[in-house]
Amino acid sequence: MSDKHKIALWKNEKKNKETHPDMTGKADCPCCNESLRVAIWVQPADPNNPKRPRLSGELEPAEPRNEERKSSSNDLLDEVLEEVGTVEQVEAKTTVVTDDNIPF
Repeated sequence: MSDKHKIALWKNEKKNKETHPDMTGKADCPCCNESLRVAIWVQPADPNNPKRPRLSGELEPAEPRNEERKSSSNDLLDEVLEEVGTVEQVEAKTTVVTDDNIPF
């Protein structure tokens, strides 16, 4: 595996507002073995401030982190529990069948 961080950018064809990035793409980070989303804004040249950066950007994980995954899986569990009930509630609704109840 290469130690280089690789970035690919494309013009943002879905830009509807000035706050949307001008370019979007992805970056692969070999040190943390993660894919990242990239957002880049192009700044106009400023003759009064030649050292102003022409590009600014943000990086964020392409996939939710473990904490976010746990949160979404907990949300799903909450939905199931709301529909089915807790273990205690299910056990209370369950009829116990014994040999005495079997008619044959």
